[in-house]
Amino acid sequence: MLIVSACTKKAPSDDKPPEPKAPASDAAAVAISAPAPMPPAKPAKTTLARRCVLGGDPLASDCVSGGEGLAFGKDGLFYVVDKQRVIRYQRVADAPAGECRFEPSGEPIALPPDNPRPQSLSGKGPVYMRSGGAAWSLVRAGDAIYAYDYLGGLFRIDRGKPEPSCDEVFGFRNVAPVGKRLLIARQGIEELKLGTTCKAVSAKLDDKASGKLFAAHDKLYLADGSELRRYDGTTATKLAEGTRICSIVGFTACGDGACLLDQNCMQIVQLGADGGVLRVLDDDKLFATRPWSIAEATTSDAGDVYVLARHRDKTNDKEICEAAIYELPAAVFAL
Repeated sequence: MLIVSACTKKAPSDDKPPEPKAPASDAAAVAISAPAPMPPAKPAKTTLARRCVLGGDPLASDCVSGGEGLAFGKDGLFYVVDKQRVIRYQRVADAPAGECRFEPSGEPIALPPDNPRPQSLSGKGPVYMRSGGAAWSLVRAGDAIYAYDYLGGLFRIDRGKPEPSCDEVFGFRNVAPVGKRLLIARQGIEELKLGTTCKAVSAKLDDKASGKLFAAHDKLYLADGSELRRYDGTTATKLAEGTRICSIVGFTACGDGACLLDQNCMQIVQLGADGGVLRVLDDDKLFATRPWSIAEATTSDAGDVYVLARHRDKTNDKEICEAAIYELPAAVFAL
């Protein structure tokens, strides 16, 4: 049998290799990989109080006690209590516009040691030490800067060292200079009579008053907790009725009236020359970062108000605080 084998030629296949894809255009690539548009940045919070930059070491502070003194001297120096000493600062004149900056001036002034003595009030027996040791405050009266402590008494410090002015009389928490008088609240409102021997006598205003005395524009104010009164002669007029005030801790002149610092409600209440409430500035209007506390205020000769605040932090479960100075320019209070 003859077997014939034929070889057939394979027809070309209709299956073609895939055509290579053209690379995506640059525009398409960008469109694919670009992230979603970011929302517009929020504008920086605008507040009235600007924190001052203080040269030298930070002002370490106890969180709930310690010195709270601020005062401007006649020479323009800024006196600040730093625990048991006072640092004098000079404002930096060529600081950038809108910046509050101070540098130390001269050596710190060492304050007298603690004097933990008892006192007797109206024959009712001794009143003993407060906790925490001396807590110095400052006040300017005329050309002089005085430091005072509840049990330490009164010392003049603007000559570079503490000079006893009235260390025999103690037991007062504030000194209010009205005219040429230095007034305190102790057994009612008393006047300190400085001299070779210092004594306290009735100021013949109110022998039953208690609380903290403050002065602004030569007017006398008495703060007792959340209540405020102004003395017009022997008449005590209650102020700020109807305004929520929690705890008055500081007081200073502002504008043609006065400003009170309220710690528990964290606010400043501005009073006019007639004693009426002009406005209330809460912490949200005042501070970009809310402080742990506010404690004291003073006013420069230019009318700028300076507030002492504390910022709190924790390290190894230990509470630590740093004192900070905030400036409110005089223009803030020009209503």
